Amino acid sequence: MLIADALDDRDHEWAPPFDPRRHLPRPGTVAGLVRDNLSVAGHLIGDKVGSLDPPTVDDLAAGDGGIVDVDGVKAAAFRQDDGTLVLRSATCTHLGCQVAWNGEASTWDCPCHGSRFDREGSVLAGPATRPLGPLADGGPGVPGS
Repeated sequence: MLIADALDDRDHEWAPPFDPRRHLPRPGTVAGLVRDNLSVAGHLIGDKVGSLDPPTVDDLAAGDGGIVDVDGVKAAAFRQDDGTLVLRSATCTHLGCQVAWNGEASTWDCPCHGSRFDREGSVLAGPATRPLGPLADGGPGVPGS
């Protein structure tokens, strides 16, 4: 319908969303884009630097999660109710920001683009499409894991 109307030089109510020029910057758009991307860059760098001395796995209570130090490596750790540890990479598989533990929802959330992962690291919501990875080389040995 859109193509037929365009060929006949008629306006169509559905045409605006399909217009290839719809993404041209409007006043304020560029500033918002820069602000949003600076926020992402801040998390990408700040979260990694800001947690240079994370707690250890011993600090996690049953049912709790957090970014912890495991033999010098930052890990997303969740302690199940039976005391078993689930250790995953703390790096979001979308663009590499560090995930954060959301205690209210018991999920790992990425502050950069909104990806969410369950306690075991499986994707709940994108844009990430892959689960949180294992720790490098299978991860260090952790007592109680």
